[in-house]
Amino acid sequence: MKRFPLLLLFAVASVVNQANAFIYETAAEFQGTGDFDGNGLNDLIIVDKATGNYRIAYQLAPGAYTWVSARASGIGSPAGLGIGRLDSLTNDSLAFAGPDDNRVNILEANSTMTAGLPASVFIRLSLGPNLVGVTAIGGGTETAYQDLYIASRYNGVTPYRETLVRNDGTTNRTMLADNPLSFLRERANLVLIQTNRAARLALFERAITNDMFDLLDLSSGSAVDLASILILNTPSPCEYVTAQFVTTNAYTQFVLYPPGGWYAFEYQVTEPAAGNYALIYTNQFVFTNFLDRIFTLPGTNGTKLLVLYSNDQSAAVFAFDGVNPPALVQQFNADAGEHLTGAGVLGNSGFMAYSAPLGQSSSSKFKQWDWTGTAYTNSRSGSLPSVSAYTASGNVMQFQFEPFVTNNPILLRINNAGDWSDVPLLSSGNISTKSETFLNSTQGLVNPTTVALGTAHPQAQFALGNQYSNMISLFSFTAPAGDKVSDVAISPSPGA
Repeated sequence: MKRFPLLLLFAVASVVNQANAFIYETAAEFQGTGDFDGNGLNDLIIVDKATGNYRIAYQLAPGAYTWVSARASGIGSPAGLGIGRLDSLTNDSLAFAGPDDNRVNILEANSTMTAGLPASVFIRLSLGPNLVGVTAIGGGTETAYQDLYIASRYNGVTPYRETLVRNDGTTNRTMLADNPLSFLRERANLVLIQTNRAARLALFERAITNDMFDLLDLSSGSAVDLASILILNTPSPCEYVTAQFVTTNAYTQFVLYPPGGWYAFEYQVTEPAAGNYALIYTNQFVFTNFLDRIFTLPGTNGTKLLVLYSNDQSAAVFAFDGVNPPALVQQFNADAGEHLTGAGVLGNSGFMAYSAPLGQSSSSKFKQWDWTGTAYTNSRSGSLPSVSAYTASGNVMQFQFEPFVTNNPILLRINNAGDWSDVPLLSSGNISTKSETFLNSTQGLVNPTTVALGTAHPQAQFALGNQYSNMISLFSFTAPAGDKVSDVAISPSPGA
């Protein structure tokens, strides 16, 4: 009888201690992977920073990816993205940090047909969340779900703060700690440090002339520096990737590099004493071209490096064993009139290259490159779902009372249904609408499709879309942030 709780505890630990898929960031986009539909296969995601739109390619069968239309995050210009087990233990959720929206939005993407409704997390003591890390946080009240590490940047004289939030898979999320920081924090990822150790949160602290790369230990319920590196941020702030490049070494290696430079630095995780870690410099590698971004491509025979060069016209894959300099495997070039914008990591050393027309920053095309064991072959290519400012706006509004009739109709919730919505329908506690896609200025709106938006707000009696009538249309620049919330607090507390 006493064995069952022990087995349950082991199952919980196996969920929260594993490293999440790595999130890459460019000037225009977040690019990453996650098992969003819970089928055991990693899907791809691209988040457009300008609009907050996100596009997902669901891996419905091994190696076969299906892109769905762009969806809105409810954050107008996200500055941070987190991926992990927040709302479910069987699929990954999305967390978007919006400093100007002053919230973190959590969404489910487990449906290939319907976009998830954002649930907002507000931090009362800190303003302007710009980073969200999805990780396990200790302290004695942890659950099987992962928690939230949030950094913010709009806090007055001391602008930077960190907030630790307990998550239990519901909207009942509670703050564990809120502390001032000395520097801006960015680029959070939950990373492996040793094969048999819990994953830790990696991030950068940005100063004027230096970057501090930190590994944080949150197992006590507080953020404690586990190991750190101080590195010059010239010619630009550094980026990093990580893997066990040395396949015979149980400890992880990190590669740091400044975009615009032609060199990268390798650091080895060591454990001089049990539980005490250090990052030790081991190598500097020089490339023949200036670097833009580096991606790691895990495979059965080690991890390769995909390097996008700063001219955005060319890229190369290198074999890398963590000891010897990277060895060229194959070179790639953007199509005429295009430039490379990033990549999605596929597994088995494969990748999906993203590109856009010259002069545009949002990815618009893809090429899937599969590793045969000796070379890369282009198995599939095509256009990505379009992204526009229209898709990011809220265009289905739920009200308690009838708009245009009642002086105060009380807006309860804002949803998004593609580029244009028409005839929202409230029925049996659910809401649906007709959605259309804006093709171009000549063809206009096409493909009217009925879209289910899920459960309606419990107090909603009326709903409006873009097309109010044949003669009247409405348009909103507001992001579909979900429920409209007013929160008033008094500081200091009365009587203090």
